[in-house]
Amino acid sequence: MVTYVERRNWNELRPTRSDTAGVPLTGAYAQTRQSWARRIDAIEDLPEAYRDPVRLELRGATLPYSVLCPAFARHAKPTRETFVVAIDDRLHLFVRRGAEIAATSFGPPDVHALEIGDVLLDSWLTIRGLAVDWSAQAATVRFNRVGMELMLPFVDLLRSPVRGASTGADAHEPTMLRSLSWRSLKFYNLARSLRRDGDRLVDVFLQPAIRGRRRPALPFLRREIAPAHLVVLTDSELIIASDLAGKGSRDDRYGYVRTHVPLRHVVDAGAVTRPDGLSVARIGLSSGDAIEVVFELATDADDVVSNLNAAAA
Repeated sequence: MVTYVERRNWNELRPTRSDTAGVPLTGAYAQTRQSWARRIDAIEDLPEAYRDPVRLELRGATLPYSVLCPAFARHAKPTRETFVVAIDDRLHLFVRRGAEIAATSFGPPDVHALEIGDVLLDSWLTIRGLAVDWSAQAATVRFNRVGMELMLPFVDLLRSPVRGASTGADAHEPTMLRSLSWRSLKFYNLARSLRRDGDRLVDVFLQPAIRGRRRPALPFLRREIAPAHLVVLTDSELIIASDLAGKGSRDDRYGYVRTHVPLRHVVDAGAVTRPDGLSVARIGLSSGDAIEVVFELATDADDVVSNLNAAAA
């Protein structure tokens, strides 16, 4: 007889007790695994509710690469179970809402912005673009951090395609990227992972965290005005990666949120000065939305705007 605390395999069921009315309890490890995204190889592996909607969309074709993201508890609100699959070069999201399945799809050319968040065990993918009927829509898929590798193929599908072919020059790291390693190893590694073979790097801007002035009474307390962020501009897309801020916890520094914007959807860009003296680069998108990036120096904001307008022309 093996007691609960003596078990070595945490996937096995917890022994039934008299007060559980015969319902077996799973161990902590098994419960945690239930919140992880997993790859689906066949329609028969899907929960029953998804099978008919997916078969209808496949129209007799075999199931391509797909991932099921289970619902899992979060501090703010629970997530919804979502089945993600790419069919005919479109990304399809099947979201379980009670007993029904709501379907949404995005075509890569119609994606205006792509946001990927990664903070401790909480990760998400937000897509902003046009639906089949050309109406603006946005969708978010949340998943446990351990499923990030499974979601990356969908991110690659939706990113703006590389303009140039892969060449030997791409194997050499640009000087502007190497210089970033001296300022922030975190953002340097992130920039390296985001750059693809064939991408021509136009410029890289790093803005450290912007903090307010020291107060004579409390010199050790300085309010953070804007988190540290990185702007990577290539000949095909604009990437903005930022620390998270606003929660009042240093845990925000263990993750980041990054946004990919295809240059074909950049309508205009301009720089303005805020009343507090900081400069803001405002980037207008074809969807009517705008992205704002704060800089401490006006010259940095002007450079970002100038290079972006030239690259998007």
